[in-house]
Amino acid sequence: MDTLNYDQAIARLTVDNIEALARTANLGDLNFEEVVPKFMFIRRMLLLLAEQDRVELPSRTATEISNNLSALFSSMDQIEEFTPAQSDPVNARNQIANRVENVRDYFAEHVRPYVGAREVEATEQQIELEQSAEAARAASDEIDALLRSVRKSVGDAGADELSGHYGRQADQHQESARNYLVAVVVLVVLTFAAALYLFDSVEVATNEDGSEQWGDLVRQLTARLFFLGLLAWALAFVVRNYRANQHLAVLNDQRRNALLTYPLFTGSANSETERDLITAELVRAVFAMGDTGYADTNDRTVIEDQASLLGVLMSRRP
Repeated sequence: MDTLNYDQAIARLTVDNIEALARTANLGDLNFEEVVPKFMFIRRMLLLLAEQDRVELPSRTATEISNNLSALFSSMDQIEEFTPAQSDPVNARNQIANRVENVRDYFAEHVRPYVGAREVEATEQQIELEQSAEAARAASDEIDALLRSVRKSVGDAGADELSGHYGRQADQHQESARNYLVAVVVLVVLTFAAALYLFDSVEVATNEDGSEQWGDLVRQLTARLFFLGLLAWALAFVVRNYRANQHLAVLNDQRRNALLTYPLFTGSANSETERDLITAELVRAVFAMGDTGYADTNDRTVIEDQASLLGVLMSRRP
């Protein structure tokens, strides 16, 4: 059986290679779809011969099988190179199909008798099982891809909705901050003007005997300082509210930007682990109390805890 190389022949006659011979997409009516079942039959016969401990064939039969396989592989090359632009394509196509048919008939007449019908059926069932398993794997891959697509769509939709919410919050706080800034300027001017007006004419009155009226001065200063204190308190109030609103405007704008860029980063992720890390960073960006320079805090929430986030990610690993 040295004249027959089963492994080499079977490696050439893979299911993918055979199905690719149909060429229905680019040959139209001149496709070779009809020869695919014939190639599949020849492949089954070779598998049976290979599985039966290299059953001893007559030397003449082995030589004929080798010659027929050579003709078959030549036909495969011609099918792969076939083009409708060649001379008399219809006749050329029919000749190739006839040569494949002749090889198939040879295997049916001279090779099949060397393998029992039971083995033929067993191999056919095995091939069907392999094809079913392959189809199941393909379906599983499609389901996984669909689930990833659904998760991405849901995440993108949620991010888009939340980004709109934080965007509106940022605009509202920015508008409030501008109003408080105007109030700060007005109160600074009023406080400065009031201080000039109230303390410019302060003087100590004197009695008829020449003594100074310090008690009257204290009463005047107390009333004026009280009024000036009200202005100072109002100024501190609007300054604090300006800083708070400006701080919230910056934070909400950062959150909006994080949510808007979330689909871009998740779309470039190569694995679910990378997607989880990106989502964790998004959660941190949305819920963390950042230092904007207008207001800050040293309080840390659970969502900002690095160890907690890493624990969540590690728990998802198989």
